[in-house]
Amino acid sequence: LVKEKITKAKHLQFVSGVNSLIYWSASFLWDFVNYLIPCVGILLTFLVFQEEGYISAEQQGRFVIVFLLFGWAMLPLIYLLSFLFTIPSTGFTRITMFNLFTGLASMITVMILQIPELDLGYAADLVHSVFLALPSYSLGMAFNHLYTNVRAVEYCSKDIVQMACKTGFMPNPCCKEQQNCGGVPCIQWNTNILGWDGLGVGKELVFLALDGFVFVVLLFIIESKVLEKLRYWILSHQSFVDRGQYADVEEGGNVNVMDTDVEREKEYIQLTPLSKLSKDNTLIIRDLMKIYPGNFLAVDGICVGVRRGEVFG
Repeated sequence: LVKEKITKAKHLQFVSGVNSLIYWSASFLWDFVNYLIPCVGILLTFLVFQEEGYISAEQQGRFVIVFLLFGWAMLPLIYLLSFLFTIPSTGFTRITMFNLFTGLASMITVMILQIPELDLGYAADLVHSVFLALPSYSLGMAFNHLYTNVRAVEYCSKDIVQMACKTGFMPNPCCKEQQNCGGVPCIQWNTNILGWDGLGVGKELVFLALDGFVFVVLLFIIESKVLEKLRYWILSHQSFVDRGQYADVEEGGNVNVMDTDVEREKEYIQLTPLSKLSKDNTLIIRDLMKIYPGNFLAVDGICVGVRRGEVFG
């Protein structure tokens, strides 16, 4: 993407008639297909090594859901980050570092805050909620919760463990409903692995879906230059109100008067209906304005019509 931008390949596609929706949709589909290849490799690796907690059909299906939603959220984010760079190698390196940092460092931070001896559970919950806006963090926590929850459910749902919890005969970390965990933190296991509470991954999945939607909207806002158009509209309307401050004043203090032929052309363009103007003119410019940063008005409401065969400059 960075290389397409600096070599003007993207620009050539746009001037050739490709709109932004088709361009980004094609890029997303191609990148998504390439992204799915290593995802399949990861799932096959789980099956080859027969690691418990990763190989059941239900668990593999949950991993597929996580992978799909992560791709949906992460690719638009990378597209947004690509606008910040002009050198492809620099962009690749720094975006990779960003993904590693937001994925690993954020998870380590939350896990440290969750250490019972630190008594910072409230801070861990707060930081966890903030970091969920990062797709890499949501992916890491989803994998962590999927494995931990599956193994916890396997153990804690056993009849003998549940009986020990209900009778209070043998307190253990599985007794979260009775709040009798034997002096250690209770395991927040959840029989609904896609649920919202405890070790369920519902929260991570929802945030991944929302992240993708938000990033796509931001991408098309930037690509369609909505903010630039809004800024231009505000400045142009402001200039109509404050037009006096842009007047070209001569040394004697008198405002320059528009030439009669220019004034006549402007009056003709403004008062004549466009349907009539289009019959005689190939190019019609009405009240064109150009405002540069710093509120500098360079072109102030120019009006001109260029007829077929004429040269205007």
